[in-house]
Amino acid sequence: MENFEDKNYIFIYGIEDNKKSHTSPWLIEIENQANHFIDGNIPVLFYGLEGTSKSTLIFNIKKYNNKPLIVVKPDIIHEPEYLRAGVIGCSIKIKREYEIEPIIAFEELDMIVPQHNFGEHDYDYDRLKSTLQTIVSLLEESSPIIGAIIATTNYPVRIEPKIRRLFQPGMLYCPIPNLKNRINIFNILLKPKICLTDNDIILLAERTKQVTHSLLFSLIKEINRRKCKTIKDIIDFLNCSQIRIPEEDIIKWQKENKSFINGIDFPCEKPF
Repeated sequence: MENFEDKNYIFIYGIEDNKKSHTSPWLIEIENQANHFIDGNIPVLFYGLEGTSKSTLIFNIKKYNNKPLIVVKPDIIHEPEYLRAGVIGCSIKIKREYEIEPIIAFEELDMIVPQHNFGEHDYDYDRLKSTLQTIVSLLEESSPIIGAIIATTNYPVRIEPKIRRLFQPGMLYCPIPNLKNRINIFNILLKPKICLTDNDIILLAERTKQVTHSLLFSLIKEINRRKCKTIKDIIDFLNCSQIRIPEEDIIKWQKENKSFINGIDFPCEKPF
């Protein structure tokens, strides 16, 4: 089964990609929680600040379950009637031809079905919302054509409440990597290429608080591009780089989504 793109709204990825995928040990706890929900036919919603590996989690789960993946982009709002034909139609075709149920993933769910106070709905909003509810209900069929449903959002509070409730039991917060995970990431992605001690890795991890996964990966890529050879080279680069998320941006996000992060130590880090 080959990958293909349909109208810029829907992307389909075959199971061949699963052999090429890499695991991300620093995400394993969230992946395990998500797979637990998937085993119980519960839709999963990953939420958190931009750059916290939500899309990576989708592909890791695709690999773990060894299923094809249908990704729905926010641009589907420009042709709402295509959601039913694209997602349900493709799922039926995949099930019939390959005898396997695909995973459906909605990226930026808050952009597809936002609350009325978050932007004007100059498209067939009710039709889109109704179709999405129908797709989620297909998980409960005795002969399902869908293997799992996953969605991502940076702003859970902005999602239409009726749709958000469908995902409520399976909502999973994706945090900024803590100290333990940053050490893990540096050990796997940086240490093999540069001669660094364990203390060097800890120092780097301590210097990269309030850095999302995507910023961290970009940082490592730039360190390699600059051909840094020593810990001093890397620290000098960090000193002249602005890679942290501004504190005011974190606080703003926290305030807007406070009802979904109660009980989470954020942005402070837990000891490990």
